[in-house]
Amino acid sequence: MSARRLLVLTTSYPLTPQSCSGIFVRRMIEHLPRDLHITVVAPAARTDAVPSDRSNIVVRPFRYAPKPMQVLAHEPGGIPVALRSRRWTRVLLPAFLLSMLVSCFRHARRADVIHANWSICGCVAGVVGIVWRIPVITTLHGEDVTRARHRALDRAVLSLCLKLSDRVVAVSPAIESWLRERYPGLAHKIQTVGNGIEDELLALPLDRPDATASGRLRLLTVGSLIPRKGINRIIEAIGHLPNPRRVRLTVAGSGPELAALEQLVETLRLGDDIEFVGAVEPRMVVDLLAKADAFVLASHSEGRPSVVLEAMAAALPVIATDIDGVRDIVEHESTGLLYDGDDTFHLAGHISRLRESGELRRRLGATARRRIVQWGLLWDNTSQQYASLYRALSVETGAKKKA
Repeated sequence: MSARRLLVLTTSYPLTPQSCSGIFVRRMIEHLPRDLHITVVAPAARTDAVPSDRSNIVVRPFRYAPKPMQVLAHEPGGIPVALRSRRWTRVLLPAFLLSMLVSCFRHARRADVIHANWSICGCVAGVVGIVWRIPVITTLHGEDVTRARHRALDRAVLSLCLKLSDRVVAVSPAIESWLRERYPGLAHKIQTVGNGIEDELLALPLDRPDATASGRLRLLTVGSLIPRKGINRIIEAIGHLPNPRRVRLTVAGSGPELAALEQLVETLRLGDDIEFVGAVEPRMVVDLLAKADAFVLASHSEGRPSVVLEAMAAALPVIATDIDGVRDIVEHESTGLLYDGDDTFHLAGHISRLRESGELRRRLGATARRRIVQWGLLWDNTSQQYASLYRALSVETGAKKKA
């Protein structure tokens, strides 16, 4: 028996071509074998979902509130940010979870495997899997693991998720290591499958126009404008530079911190040096990477940030905070530059180094791309690993049913 029908349960998924919510989930399933029939169950948004252009993928959004109030899942930062910034949304949680459970239960009846994303979905899928006797794979993307390190409720959800799932996939070795250490009795379920990148990034030229010749180092950062992403740190670091005019930062993303960040730019008189371009379609990120000289990540915490992998594949030098999930992929002075996240002067020093040395930029960028190629971090490879998991679990479950 082989898996032919897959149910994907996720709290984050792009319901329209312009949406960036859970884009990595969509990219993974779009690279799965075409003979696999995939149903995606995800929360509805305030706008109607656009049908997938893939004949083997059907998206089934579940409603949990009147359309104007469906704001829990698809705003920048997802559910955690929505709950913190709009306290009234907490009243939506019971309906949200119940609707997710009912929708998953209804659509899973014809599935061979359920693939859940994030721990809360793993709990819901695990319950449904027991009822229908369907194997469950849960992918942990990092943020739910980070929260579990600090909050008892999140630890309880994560623990239940691991117990109910047949396999648990971590997106980075650091996450896998922590899970194995924390849950030794469940270590046999846990493995790493890294997210991939698009092939077209590897086709971007290694050599960029000399930033010194153009007069300004073109920095890029991409992410939701939420506190965890630390965009304010990058702006403050540029403000520390002796001559900020020699650097230009492009910020791609939207979120509740926009007004505060714009005020910070005005306070530091950096209006000509910082550009906010808002949320961009996923395909436009490639264009932004092609036009940049370096990429900056200032997050307080991450799982395994796909945008850093994309920047490395684009042969950009990366400056990033020295945190779990990042140090797994960025090697200091080899594929990028790491800094203490609380030290904006340290960050400013790295920016100055890249501004002054084209040789350093080229060396870091070229080594970063070679590392991506060596690791085989393409979506085709990622999806093949998941397809193998689906087949193995489907065969294993079939054998148990016969027994």
